[in-house]
Amino acid sequence: SSDLWKQALGIDPHAVPALEGLSADLLARQDYMDVIGLLQNAPRTEKLAINLSQALGMLNYLDEANKVLTEALKLSPGSVSLASAMTVVLVKQLRYEDAIHLLQQTIQKNPGNQEAEVQLFRVLVLTNHINLARPMGPKLLAQRPHDSEVLYLNGIVERSVGDYAQ
Repeated sequence: SSDLWKQALGIDPHAVPALEGLSADLLARQDYMDVIGLLQNAPRTEKLAINLSQALGMLNYLDEANKVLTEALKLSPGSVSLASAMTVVLVKQLRYEDAIHLLQQTIQKNPGNQEAEVQLFRVLVLTNHINLARPMGPKLLAQRPHDSEVLYLNGIVERSVGDYAQ
């Protein structure tokens, strides 16, 4: 609970597990300003950066969220979870090309990572980059035949190219 995390932080104000635990509790309660106060000067570990950027994003401080995630990505350039969080921010900022480019780089650094591939597929479909998305659909469907999102996105792609039978 929050009280235990606060006690742990009383002993060591830089204890990353306690910062993670308390910030997750605060996020769950939608106490976004408290998350920002807690984490603005915390280390840019993956989890802490994501929690801070989530709180900033919920309050529409997108430039600040972008800055936090940029700092964290410099420390962990191959992180799929940081790239996913940054993609959400970039899409909210209507910076679709930057989001696509980041995910393409992330896939190059993490070959075969299905989460990154699905994220890229999602962004390509939602931003109407159908020609880039189309070759990804069958591969992702083969890997994840019961993934409802992959099925849905692939259906959008097939419909947009006129393949109604698929």
